[in-house]
Amino acid sequence: MLSDEGQSLLSLPNVNRISLQQGQEISEQNPSPVFDPYLSAMRYHAVNALFDQLVTNRLPDLQAFWQRWNRIDKSTLNAQTQASLEAIYKQATTVPISGTEAADSQLNNQLSPEKRYSRTFQSITDIWGAEVAANLANASKALDELPMDGVQ
Repeated sequence: MLSDEGQSLLSLPNVNRISLQQGQEISEQNPSPVFDPYLSAMRYHAVNALFDQLVTNRLPDLQAFWQRWNRIDKSTLNAQTQASLEAIYKQATTVPISGTEAADSQLNNQLSPEKRYSRTFQSITDIWGAEVAANLANASKALDELPMDGVQ
């Protein structure tokens, strides 16, 4: 498998695997970030609550929005429409808190699953949900208002 012949076999359509050389080239072009398990643990409850607000609670709306967005993005766009589409993307993908805030131990304590039905948990996630819903609604409206003469 490590010989040149073995590595070239990996690229055959019926095998469809990446050779070691291709994998190394991909890795050099796109270095992956280092996973920090400590940081992940610190943000665990906040990330789970954010995921529910960003994705789980609005999946059908997100699917409809991104289908429309992708259809326009694949079109030939003039510079102004492309800039508007990039601004819409940014608005639709805005997260209600920063990475630093997500790592706050007090916040993560308040968002632990055991406190899911507490007023504090509900208040925090309701605020996030409202902000995410507003961002998606505004981005969707902006998508509707894109000048179609800029889309070819």
